[in-house]
Amino acid sequence: MKLSPKAQYQRDLIDPAFQFDPHQAAAIEVLDKIYWQLCEQAQRRNSKLHVFYKRKVIQGCYLWGDVGTGKSYLMNTFFHCLSFKQKVRLHFHEFMHCIHAELKALQGKKNPLRLIAKRWAKQTLVLCFDEFFVKDIADAMLLGNLLQYFIAEGICLVATSNVQPANLYKNGLQRERFLPAIKILQHTLDVLQVDNNIDYRLQHVKPAHVYFSPLNDQAEQQMMHSYHYYAAEDVAGHELLQINQRSIEPIRRAVKVIWFDFATLCESTRSSDDYLQIAQQFTVIMISNVPIISASKPDVIVRFINLIDVLYDQHNLLIMSAAAPITQLYAGKKWGFEFKRTCSRLQEMQSEQYIKQTAWIDSY
Repeated sequence: MKLSPKAQYQRDLIDPAFQFDPHQAAAIEVLDKIYWQLCEQAQRRNSKLHVFYKRKVIQGCYLWGDVGTGKSYLMNTFFHCLSFKQKVRLHFHEFMHCIHAELKALQGKKNPLRLIAKRWAKQTLVLCFDEFFVKDIADAMLLGNLLQYFIAEGICLVATSNVQPANLYKNGLQRERFLPAIKILQHTLDVLQVDNNIDYRLQHVKPAHVYFSPLNDQAEQQMMHSYHYYAAEDVAGHELLQINQRSIEPIRRAVKVIWFDFATLCESTRSSDDYLQIAQQFTVIMISNVPIISASKPDVIVRFINLIDVLYDQHNLLIMSAAAPITQLYAGKKWGFEFKRTCSRLQEMQSEQYIKQTAWIDSY
């Protein structure tokens, strides 16, 4: 029998390398309460009398804080402790991709968002969002009604984010259309800050050779060596990659490895869905010639942030050559807060611990 989140947290604390954090402990108490309510609901739903049972609305929670403070650990602990099958954990990019695909399939139907919510409710008691962060106006405009319908159908929501609900989609285009979604998050979820000003991901990290800087002949040789090492006996190719009915030209590609120039991925129109499909099709992603991105190129830094978010969440092995150390790759200020998370993730993605847990290891 699986442990509850609180019991699992207490077991984790036995490990000398695991550090007690009062913010995490407080969040575990809330998650533990949700866990027991969901277990009771799942038991009733799976009983012979389920046709007479009306699902109760369970208040979820929204965990927010700086990078590396343990939010994903809390989410993963909670999710893995749940023993029933009616649970879903998705990165927010993936969730919105699913919703847009369903909306396309329901074109012409009346109130498609309500239909989507009912469909999800048939198979889902709890929906976990990792990295709740809204950048797209299309997502912002539909989230208010979508979240309302999901909650009305009795789906419990648990989310992590780097920002509190009030700061989601801050300064975004037509942000007033997103305010109903913020109110729903604030009024129907228990909002908790998880932040001790410690980035746990950067503790006990040993660097591995996957980041080459500055851009010179040596970096290029190291990238070529990495490609041949990971592609192994696969036949090298240069054929175009078809993503969302558009062609993307790689430098080289093999069965599990693909190598791009930075400009190809981030200096032309690309979406998070493009990056997700690449991440799911290949296990090793190589990116050459990452420049220092100036403040005059907001679209480029946003695409780069989105790209790293997707690759990190999909556990891809990322190999890069860049013009400068990670923390110096963005020369602007507007996206500095979001880029701070990107830096933390890129640093973790160089660690031996991360590499040992990547999709590459699973497919080797």
